[in-house]
Amino acid sequence: MEMPATSWVVLASLIAITITPGAPPLSPPAPGVGSCPPGPSVTLRGVQRAPYDRAHLAAGTAHDATTAQFLLPVTSHIVVHIAGGAFICWSGGEALGAFSPAASWNTIHETYGMVAGVTNRADAPGFTVENFTSFAYGKGVSMDAGGDTGWTIRNLHVVYGRDDCVENDWYNSGLIDSSFFDGCYDVMSSLEDRGQTVPDGRNNVVTIRNSLLRLQVMDGIFEVREAAPRHEAFWKWSATRGPKLSLFNDVFFSDDSSVSSNHADMYMAPPPGRLGPCANNIMIWEGNGPFPEPLPSCFTVQTGARGLQVWDSVVTLWKARHPDALPDVAPPIVSLFQPGVTGSPMLTGKVALIATAVDDRGVVGVQFRLDGQAIGPEVTAPTLVRKDRFTKYQLLWSSAGAPDGSHTLTVTARDAAGNAMTSAGVTVTISN
Repeated sequence: MEMPATSWVVLASLIAITITPGAPPLSPPAPGVGSCPPGPSVTLRGVQRAPYDRAHLAAGTAHDATTAQFLLPVTSHIVVHIAGGAFICWSGGEALGAFSPAASWNTIHETYGMVAGVTNRADAPGFTVENFTSFAYGKGVSMDAGGDTGWTIRNLHVVYGRDDCVENDWYNSGLIDSSFFDGCYDVMSSLEDRGQTVPDGRNNVVTIRNSLLRLQVMDGIFEVREAAPRHEAFWKWSATRGPKLSLFNDVFFSDDSSVSSNHADMYMAPPPGRLGPCANNIMIWEGNGPFPEPLPSCFTVQTGARGLQVWDSVVTLWKARHPDALPDVAPPIVSLFQPGVTGSPMLTGKVALIATAVDDRGVVGVQFRLDGQAIGPEVTAPTLVRKDRFTKYQLLWSSAGAPDGSHTLTVTARDAAGNAMTSAGVTVTISN
C-alpha cells in the first residue's frame, strides 16, 4: 500500500526530530503504476542494446518502458533522447551505465540517462518522466531546450549521478516528486552554459517535494587542484537569473562541503534570494564543524549517529515504496582508488588497498587480487574513507608474503544476483 507522502515527517517525528508543520499533504501516484495520459503510444520491453532517440514525437506520446533495461556500450553517451510535441510522457525503465568510477571528467561530463529536448532545435513542453532509474551516467535527467516548460519528474531514482542528477539550465519551471538522488556530484543545475543565451527565469519555480537528495564524492573529479576527490554542492544555480526553489518534506545528506561553494555559483544551502515556499526539510550533515552555509528555518539539521539513523530509515522507507520489480542484469562498476586514483604504486609492508565500487542495486562483495589471485578476505561492506561512507571498500594487507618486483593489482566487485566486474589493472611494485 502506498504510504502518505508526509511519511518523511512522520518518521522524523518518531525518532524525536523537531520539525516545522505547514507543508501541504501530497499524494503522488503509486510507484510502478503508469500515469501517462492516453495518446500515441510506444512500448519498450526487455534488455535494450541501442539508444532510444526520437526528436519528432507527436504531442501526447506515451512511452511504456516498464520492463526496459538499457545496457549500452560506453561509446553511447545518451540513453534516451526525446522531443517533439507537448506532453510527451515516459514511464519506467532503467539506464544502466558501465563507466568506471575512475573515468575522467571529460569522459563522463556529456553522458546522460535521459534528455528531453534538443538545444535550439526541438522542445519537449510539459514533459513527464516517472519510475525511471539512471545509474552511473553524468546527468540523470536533462531538460535541454528552452521550450521544456512545465516539466515533471516523479519517482526518479538516480544512482551515482556523476555530474548533475537533474539539469535545468534553461531555467524552466518544474516539479520533482518522490524521487531518490542516491549520490550526485551536484544535485541540480540551473546555470546557463558559457556563451549560451537563456531567458531570465526569476519568475519560474522548481518545486521539490517528498524526495531524498545525497551528495557523493566522485573519483574522476574535475577540480584537480584537490588532494582527494570531492563533490560539488546541492545547487548549481544562478542567484541572479535562475528560478525560485520550493522545498517540502525533503531529506538532504552531505558528509563534506562543496569543492567550489558559492564562489562558482555552487550552493550547499538554497541559493540566496531564490527560495520560495519551504517547509519540513531535514539536512543531515556528517562533515566537520557546522554546516558550511546558513540554512533557512524550514530546515532541521541532524548530525552524527542520529543523522545516520534518519538517513538509513528514510532510504529504507523509499525503497519499500519503490521495490525493484525488474531482474538485476547489470554488474557493478569498480576501479582501484588507492593505489590508482591516489596513493603510491610502491607497496611495502602493511598497506591499505582501497577500491571504489557501486551497483544500481547494491554491492555485496569486493575481492582484491594480485596477478589474478585473491589476496585477503572479500570485503563485504564499505568503510568510511576520506569522507565517503558509501562506495569505498578497504583491505589492510601485508605485502610481505608476495615476491618483490612488478605485479598487477585488480579488484572484482559483485552484486547479490551474481553479476561481477573486474577493474582495470594497476601496476604496482612490491619492495619489502
